[in-house]
Amino acid sequence: MLRFNLGRCLEELGRPREAISAFERYLDTPDSETARARATERIAALEEEQTGLHARLSDPEFYKSAGSEVVVINARLGAIETELEAAYLRWDELESLKSPG
Repeated sequence: MLRFNLGRCLEELGRPREAISAFERYLDTPDSETARARATERIAALEEEQTGLHARLSDPEFYKSAGSEVVVINARLGAIETELEAAYLRWDELESLKSPG
C-alpha cells in the first residue's frame, strides 16, 4: 500500500513519470488480484478526469476567464495520456497472469 500512496503523492506533485514507476512497483506485488482491481480503479479515475478536462476545454465560456489555466489543463491532459498508456499496459500484463477458470 505504501508504494500506491507514494504513486498518488508523486502524481499530485505533478511528477507523472515517477508516479508511474511507483504504481508499477506496487503492481508487482504478489497479490495480483488486488493489483488488477487497483489498476482498473486507477484507469477509471484517470479517464473520468480526462473527460472532465475535455469538457471544460470544450466550453466556450471557459475561455472568457481561463487565462493560463488552459496551459495547465493541456499539460495535465498530456500527463494523463502518459499515465493511461502505462496503466493500460500494466493492466494487460496483470490480465495475462490471471489463471484460467
